[in-house]
Amino acid sequence: MPNAQYFYNPAGGSTRINFNFTYAPNTGQLFVLKNGSHVVVPYDYVEPDPAYIDFTSSFITGDKVIVQVFTVIPANKPEIFNLAALTTRINLANITYTLGRYELEVTKNGLMLFVDSDYTEISNKIFDLKNPALPGDRVVVRSLKASPISNL
Repeated sequence: MPNAQYFYNPAGGSTRINFNFTYAPNTGQLFVLKNGSHVVVPYDYVEPDPAYIDFTSSFITGDKVIVQVFTVIPANKPEIFNLAALTTRINLANITYTLGRYELEVTKNGLMLFVDSDYTEISNKIFDLKNPALPGDRVVVRSLKASPISNL
């Protein structure tokens, strides 16, 4: 669970979201949704400064952005897989999890996947997708292990 969550309605044509808090850029501390889809650094937005993020394309009037803030711990940095071939097995390099504890957040092309219905946990570093990822798909995995942030 995030330690804090913020909602934004950016102006059409803009690319920047200014925060009333600070974070540690490029550490996996932020989980960002645009119109309900997960967006990822550096493809969809960049984290150049502790007080804001810049999107790589302009907002359209009516866009909605949700920013969830997590504690910075090594397990919170997402692993991103930009797949070049048909793939069902995902081997994690830096994230470990406990099977059956719902400790992973997995998205494929920005859509949330769910354990058991969309993927099967094989070991504490491996899971299998029930529907293969295709070449060009992006799978993002984040550990949900977090502890409270005291300054938010």
